[in-house]
This record gives sequence, structure tokens and C-alpha cells, in this order.
Amino acid sequence: MSQHNTGNRISEFEKSSLVLFVMMMAGNVCNYLYQIVMGNLLSVADFGMLNTLLSLSTVAAVPSGILQLIATRQAADYAARQETGRVRLLLQKLLRAAGATAAVFLAVGVLATPLIGAVLNIGNKAYIVATLAVVAVGCLYAITNGVLQGLKRFFQYGFSTLLLSLCKLAGSVLLVALGLGLYGSLAALGLGAVLCIGYGWHALRDCRRAPLGDGVRLNGREIRAYCKKAFGVQIMTTLLSNGDILLVRAFAADDVQVGIYSSGMVIGKIAMYVATAVVAVLFPMVAERQARGEDTRGLFAKAMLYGGGVSAACAVGMNLFGPWVFPLLFGERYTAAIPLLLPISFFVVAVTFITILMNYLTAKAQTRFMTLTLGGGFALIVVLVALFHQDIAQMLYIMGGVLFGVFLLNLPGVAADRL
Repeated sequence: MSQHNTGNRISEFEKSSLVLFVMMMAGNVCNYLYQIVMGNLLSVADFGMLNTLLSLSTVAAVPSGILQLIATRQAADYAARQETGRVRLLLQKLLRAAGATAAVFLAVGVLATPLIGAVLNIGNKAYIVATLAVVAVGCLYAITNGVLQGLKRFFQYGFSTLLLSLCKLAGSVLLVALGLGLYGSLAALGLGAVLCIGYGWHALRDCRRAPLGDGVRLNGREIRAYCKKAFGVQIMTTLLSNGDILLVRAFAADDVQVGIYSSGMVIGKIAMYVATAVVAVLFPMVAERQARGEDTRGLFAKAMLYGGGVSAACAVGMNLFGPWVFPLLFGERYTAAIPLLLPISFFVVAVTFITILMNYLTAKAQTRFMTLTLGGGFALIVVLVALFHQDIAQMLYIMGGVLFGVFLLNLPGVAADRL
């Protein structure tokens, strides 16, 4: 590869990251306003329940996350080969698969509601059913968004993400203010996903009209093999990065404690969300270079420098200025969360590093060792937290320490890999 082409590729990474950074920061502002407004509109206990349901929805959305990874990776692969007919076929087949997955998931989820409620101490099972319904709708949204990301249409991808955040914020404020409480917030999420599906469908109209040509087929065996590789690492990463509040809910006593912790995590996750634009750009670019047989390690190094570096810097700033900012955002009811900012930032930076690494390895379909180490890390976290949960800070240090260990175990393999 010539130096000129390399420079163009590097420039593309930075430009695409900047576009997504702007769009996703706008979305993150909406997400933070959502949390702040909900924290003030709801009781502390209901705020804790809301964040428990949001974490449950993230963990339950692993199947839709897998579908989005497939959509992104395969669309990037076909785009690199200029096979537009296959992109159209991919969109059609994955939307049908997503619809079937959503139906099966919702049916199984409803049957499992008593068990979920018992584990997470959720007395109102209707909350769980409503959450699972939102996740089911999200299966279709994952396909349209994944194809946009894979085609590197980062403006449309970023706008779709922003649109979802805007709908969540505006719809939740309206419906909660009307007295619908947690149901109103969940309904706003579902309606936002429906609107984003419509936008993605419109944005992909050229792909939907692309000529199929004779003999255009998808390699089902390749897609199934990739799904198997991605499933384990995706579910482990999701559990490790979003299961914190579920563990807190299971081991940390009352609803008020969960609400206090949720408010602290709202501030803490600033350090993670600023890196989301880098991660979104990283995946399709790695998949594209992999399809062309090119070295991808430079992209990983840049993602760690930009995403990991910004995340660490935000964590430092959060601990310096958080004690002054926190009461202004959430009020005196939540000031007990201020001592949690340091352990929260430790955990969140570890999650950021793991997320970047996971997306890199998943794009390359090299996830076996990471799946094993993540699985071992998750088991270790559960055992240690079950034994040592005197307070929430102790649980966070355990989770963050294990995640950093998993990251370091996988790092040598990235450095040694060429393609």
C-alpha cells in the first residue's frame, strides 16, 4: 500500500470519528438530560428501578446486538467488494430474521418473567414485560442501523442514534409528566425505535432498489460461523459492561441504594460515552481492511489512543469537578453518590478498554480467546461479589479490576496479529 493511500485511510478514520463524535455527543447530551430529568421527576426508588430496567434491556438485547454486528460486518464486506445486490439481499434476510427473533424472544421472555423478577427483586412483573417488548422492537432497529454503519454512512448512522435519544428524552418527559411513570419512559423508548426503523428504511432506499442480478446469494455458512464466534464475546461483554447495576440490585439491599448508585453512574459513564464514536468507526473499517487482507493494528492503536485516552481524561475530570457539579444536576437527594465517583470511574475506564478491544476482535472474527477470558472474568466477578459486597464501592473495584485483567490477557494477541 502506498504512503498516500495510507494517509487517506488515516484521514478517513479521523474525519469519520469526528462526524460521529459530534452526532453522538449530541445524543449523549440528550441521554444525560433524560437521566437528570428522570432523577428529578421520579422518586429515588423509582429512578433506581428505571435504571435497573434499562440495564436489563441492554443485557436482553444481546440477540439484536449480534444481528447488528452481522449486518455491519457483512455490509462492510460487500461494500468493499462493490456487491450492492448482496447488500440488498442482506437487508431483506436480516429483517426477516430479526422479526422472527423478536417474536421468539418476547414469548420466551414473558415465560421467564417470574424468574427474572425473583433474581432482580422486581415485584411488578409488568415492568419486565414492557422492557422485553421494547427490546423486541429494537431487533429491527438493529438491522437498519447496522447496515448504515457497515456502509460507512456515518452521518445517517449518527443521526439515527441521535433521533432515538431525542425521542427517549422528549417522549419520556411528556409521558411521565402526564402521570404514566415508568411505563411512559419505556413507551417512549419503543416509539423512538419504531421512528428510527422508518428513518433507516428510508435512508437505505438505494440499497433496497439495487439490482440483485443472476445468482446473487449470501454465504449462509459464513454468516452462521461468524454469529457463533460473535455470540459468546458479545454476551460476555454486555454482561460485564452493563451488568453492574443488576449485580448492585441483587446484592446491595434496598431500592434507594440502587437509585443513588444510578445517579453516580450517570455522571461516571461520561468517560465511556465519549469513546462510542471511535468504536462505531472502528468496527466497519477493520472489517473492510480485513476483507482486503490489510494490516489492522494501526486502527486499533488509534482507537485506544483516542477512545481510551479521552475516557481516562474524562474520568480524571469527573473526580475533580464532580463533587461541585453533582448537586446542581441531581439535588441534595443524591449527594450520597459523590463518594462513589472514584470507584465508578475505575470501572467505567475498564469497560471502555474492553469495549474497544471487543469491537476490534469481533470485526476480525477472532474472538475465541476473548470469549473464554470474558467468561472466566464474569464467573470470577459473580463469585467475588457474592463473597465481598459490604458496599457498592467494593463491588465496583472488584468488577473493574477483573476487567482490566481480561484486557491485559488479550492485548498480546493483538500486538502479535498481522491480519
